[in-house]
Amino acid sequence: MWDSPYSVDDYLAVEEAEEWIIEDLLVTGGKVNLMGGEKLGKTFMALQLAEAISSPNVHTFLGHPIVRKGPVLYLQLDMPRALWKKRLRHLRAAHAIDHRNFRLQDQIDFNFHFDITQAPTRKVLRNKLRSMETWPVATFVDVTRSCHGGDEDNSAHMQSVINYFQDTLQDYDEPANTSALILISHTRKPSNDRRIRSQNEGSMHENRGSGAVNGSVDTLLKLVENRLYVESRSVEKFSVRLERDRRTGLWLFAPPETSEIQVPPSLSPVQLVEEISRVIADTALQTKRARRQALIERGASPEQAKAVMP
Repeated sequence: MWDSPYSVDDYLAVEEAEEWIIEDLLVTGGKVNLMGGEKLGKTFMALQLAEAISSPNVHTFLGHPIVRKGPVLYLQLDMPRALWKKRLRHLRAAHAIDHRNFRLQDQIDFNFHFDITQAPTRKVLRNKLRSMETWPVATFVDVTRSCHGGDEDNSAHMQSVINYFQDTLQDYDEPANTSALILISHTRKPSNDRRIRSQNEGSMHENRGSGAVNGSVDTLLKLVENRLYVESRSVEKFSVRLERDRRTGLWLFAPPETSEIQVPPSLSPVQLVEEISRVIADTALQTKRARRQALIERGASPEQAKAVMP
């Protein structure tokens, strides 16, 4: 006998896991597309997102509280294993990433070409999920073009890719076990026309291939040089300015630009310059202290943290 459909009151009373993983950005069992140009730093941003979800020492991502913590599964399907290991060793040696709750798989681990639209791939992936001590809170797929063998421009095919992942990442024997899907995708190659390139910079629909992926996800993250654009079902579109840590390659929040600083309109020109300088200096100092503390929380000594961030 089939269960009857819910009333609104009954539906809202259904027990489930914590609704949010990252408040207003990533819902339990939700979908995110992190996109950007080739070799722009998407994997580093993805690792930082993975750390935010899995590490007890990280409490916010892009200023939004981390509500639900747990292990993450990272599927590296694009980068050669030797290069991937080299990058991870470098980050570990620099105490740059808290990786204790990361679980990793790459293309070699599957013993055949990973294609989520094929039943053997889904079976192996589901068995790997069940082998984990705790079902992952989120699963990262790096990159989207390497997780299937079909046409990226075919909307029906790309919708099937999303659907197959969602079906595989949900444990139907234990409904509370559901993993959010984080896709890492390439954007289209930039136009040679500077005017068109400038117009497209903040566009959230410049991903390579069909628009079905962006239409299916709950949150879009677009990395463009030193700025991250964010669009979600739950918050208005916004962007944050970033800078690259030359030592680790990770992304850091940059001090605000003068155009982003709010100052009282009554200040004289001299006072205005002084106030802007003070805000920038205070922000830079706070950023440096936060980075030192993050290094300490990841295992570095205070002396090591100060040497890295003098």
